[in-house]
Amino acid sequence: LLDRLIARERDRTKQHELLLRQARLLASSGAHQDAALRAIERADELNPGHRETIRLLTVMFEQAGRIDRLVTYLPPIRAALQANLSRGAVSI
Repeated sequence: LLDRLIARERDRTKQHELLLRQARLLASSGAHQDAALRAIERADELNPGHRETIRLLTVMFEQAGRIDRLVTYLPPIRAALQANLSRGAVSI
């Protein structure tokens, strides 16, 4: 059901939220870890630097024993976080 909602949703923010929900649900079952990782990676593509996405991404990679894949995300995560911090500093 979530796959269909995600495919039909055109708002990137809502699509990101749906992907996060899907990743959490799939990860909680334990049996669908690969599908959960695909969902969280898609969520990260839509909204890089999102705090909850990064947290879930790192936890899921660690649980899956795929720390090597996390290393490829570090430079984009760092850049996105710095951009978000810069925007936050400007808006104060």
